[in-house]
Amino acid sequence: HIIADGWSIGVFNRELGQYYHAATTAEALHLPELPIRYTDFTVGQQAWLQGKVRESQLAYWKDQLAGLVPLQLPKDYPRPAVQSFVGKAVQFGLKPEITTSLQRLSRDHGVTLFMTLVAAFFLLLYRYSGQEDLAIATPIANRNRREIEHLIGFFVNTLILRCHVSGDMTFTDLLQQVRQVSLSAYARQDFPFEQVVEALAPERDSSQNPLVQVIFALQNAPMEPPILPGLNVALETFEEYTARFDLEIHLFQVEDGLTGYIVYNTDLFKSSTIEGLTNNFVTLLQSLSIDSSQSIQQVPILEASEQMELIGAGLNNFQIPYPREKTVHELFEIKAKEKAEAVALIYGQQILSYEALNVKANQLARYLKTLGVKPEMPIGIYLERGIDSIIAQLAILKAGACYVPLNPEDPAARIRFIVQDTELEIIITDSKTSQLLPAKLNNVAPELVCLDRSQAIIMAQEED
Repeated sequence: HIIADGWSIGVFNRELGQYYHAATTAEALHLPELPIRYTDFTVGQQAWLQGKVRESQLAYWKDQLAGLVPLQLPKDYPRPAVQSFVGKAVQFGLKPEITTSLQRLSRDHGVTLFMTLVAAFFLLLYRYSGQEDLAIATPIANRNRREIEHLIGFFVNTLILRCHVSGDMTFTDLLQQVRQVSLSAYARQDFPFEQVVEALAPERDSSQNPLVQVIFALQNAPMEPPILPGLNVALETFEEYTARFDLEIHLFQVEDGLTGYIVYNTDLFKSSTIEGLTNNFVTLLQSLSIDSSQSIQQVPILEASEQMELIGAGLNNFQIPYPREKTVHELFEIKAKEKAEAVALIYGQQILSYEALNVKANQLARYLKTLGVKPEMPIGIYLERGIDSIIAQLAILKAGACYVPLNPEDPAARIRFIVQDTELEIIITDSKTSQLLPAKLNNVAPELVCLDRSQAIIMAQEED
């Protein structure tokens, strides 16, 4: 994609075949004169994207993408500090009858097959992540003028489609939202994606792409090799893939349905995880081809056999034998040794491995002991939901004490009653959450341990 896009490869292959045919048959070759050159296109685009046109299109993208939160899919491994782009792929396909049903569904609702597939993928991302505000990238050929159809060059642009999904909306509701968002994006497809990123100026992170982590592409047909008379020409597929995003979904329309593959970043996902996601996507499309009026939360993504397997496991293997002599935090420590690098906690953009969580809990537990915490002593936790609250719970157990959760949203009278009734001497909190606490306590004055203010001394404690 430095000098040419996928469309250009098709043009090149077609013309290569024509040149080869002419050379081997001694026939004259007369290719039509190109109306413009690629340099003419770039100069014209730069001139067009000036003044009010630029301001209008940029204003749309700024408004459309304001406050976008990165997608947080469940991952098998913590995200590395620097993105490696090492990827693998999982192949999949849809039967002709399912593809035909999806095409009929698209026609009935006045949308394209691409929009239906994108809406289905938004549904899957919602079910996997639980996030209601979702965005994906999609490439667009950006050859919306006849004179550039036969040019070789890099015309493709990246559009971001953002949708708001909720469990109580129906798939057809989501489909119409995708239609509206897609048409609005198509109308502004000339504005370069690089300039959108530059204008939004998101906080840069070397571990992931800015704005979006998933790309979705549908092509009318897979790339065909050039036709060279007398020669057998085939396209060879690379076994190694470059993962430009966390996930890349590539779909192709073929005679016998839809075929495609998902490229995934091996730093983040196991192959079994992506195979499961792929199967869920295929099952989801099968479900929608039968009934598209279901609510987002009710559309099946598991096959009947998988559902029965889960139900059977739940009914027949509900009890798991744990060592009776081990405490909760001791069991956690065993797990932390077994799966040190596995993801233990995800909250927003924060990700902690089992090892990192164990270390942080150990350090806080040791700090609590320096404050005089004794066995079975009640310790309050006055924190918003998040990773810090989990660390605090685990640390208190490791210190031999017991934790008393205090909900910051509860009325002052209830918090004051809990503090007095449990005779709390220490409350773990942070600077922001603790601001209203003194007023709620009304002369009851336990010691406040602010995690952010005490961070340096806590991190200085032993890690084991």
